[in-house]
Amino acid sequence: MVILQLYIFIRCLTSVFSIPEVGLIKHVTKVSYRSCRLSCDSAVKCTTAIYNRRFTLCKLFSIPYQGTPLPGEKVYSRCTPDDVTCTAHRGLSGLSCGAPPALPSSQIFGNMVHTGSKIKYRCIGDTNFAISTCKEDERWTAVDLQCRCSKVKEYNYMTIENVESWTFNTSETKVVAEPICRDGYVLRDRTLPTECLLTTTNTWSNVGENCCEKFRDGQWLRIYSYPSVPGAGDRVGSWTGSNPQKAYCQYQNKSYIDNWITHTPNVVNLTVIKDEKVVAWIAFDGQVQGNTDWMTNSKFLNSSWQGLMAKPLAEIQIDLDPNERSKNMRFLVGVKNTIPSSWSYPKGWLVVTDKDLVYNTGQLRPLIFYSKTGEDVEFHVANADLTGKADRLEVWVTV
Repeated sequence: MVILQLYIFIRCLTSVFSIPEVGLIKHVTKVSYRSCRLSCDSAVKCTTAIYNRRFTLCKLFSIPYQGTPLPGEKVYSRCTPDDVTCTAHRGLSGLSCGAPPALPSSQIFGNMVHTGSKIKYRCIGDTNFAISTCKEDERWTAVDLQCRCSKVKEYNYMTIENVESWTFNTSETKVVAEPICRDGYVLRDRTLPTECLLTTTNTWSNVGENCCEKFRDGQWLRIYSYPSVPGAGDRVGSWTGSNPQKAYCQYQNKSYIDNWITHTPNVVNLTVIKDEKVVAWIAFDGQVQGNTDWMTNSKFLNSSWQGLMAKPLAEIQIDLDPNERSKNMRFLVGVKNTIPSSWSYPKGWLVVTDKDLVYNTGQLRPLIFYSKTGEDVEFHVANADLTGKADRLEVWVTV
């Protein structure tokens, strides 16, 4: 009896469809119209799906649709009735938007291309994204996403901290970035723009010259900045040599340094920077003839190192580029007669070297060590708690 009732019920359901049972593949019950279409797309032999809204019933057929839908029916055909190759379509036809259009410097996430499907565009090297949907007209919705390569935020391991904001000009092949400098920083006259080529690796070039030149702070002018980063160059020639810029904000006002006698600043301030803070400084009389004559015992004025201030001048050795000791160390502020002529451990307040005297890491970069206590310290691994490794060394002059 139960079997008979079930048979009658199924016959009643099938009678509401306008297509005969010929070519029927299967029933799909309790589904939406979208799910009915997707079921047909995923079935190898399906060419037609008929959906009855009243019963939420979907039937999949292997033959093309050639009738008129009854009230409440929706018909989905993967090919037209006169398409003789209809049965050869295997999920490549029907309501599909095709491959989504590419956007410059972005990645596409998602691989469904049928109506209702969504894909995500995400900018390379950034978190900006947009969603596009495949609509019933078989077109992807437009997205408003401008991928400008990655953020211009780092150069040679150093954060670009002097740029307030960026403006971008985008073409089909590249993005050109123009920085707006923070107060007090000036954009250097550049021969090449900061740009990112969209057709290659989406990386920025010519970043290191942005917002670094002629930084003023009241009466002070910065004429030299020497960062402790890979590629910053030879510390021996960094002050008076050609010193081509190899790291972000590595800066040398060569015109000022080479023509020292025409400027003769009243005060020269040697400043040690760590985490964007001045952690130590030493001041000298700048009224000298040569550009290295100011960093000597006789021109020493004062310092943030209290131990240095209390030390008799006869017990101090201050020099920029001495001949009597190893060229492995420069900008030395130390205790006299404790400075070796070969690799060893100097004692004092400041030294620039390429040998990691304290941490023994073997880093290939100029290393700026300083006393954190204000007293003289031997730059040795045993005294790691008393010494600091600075981010950069700067020279400021009064103007």
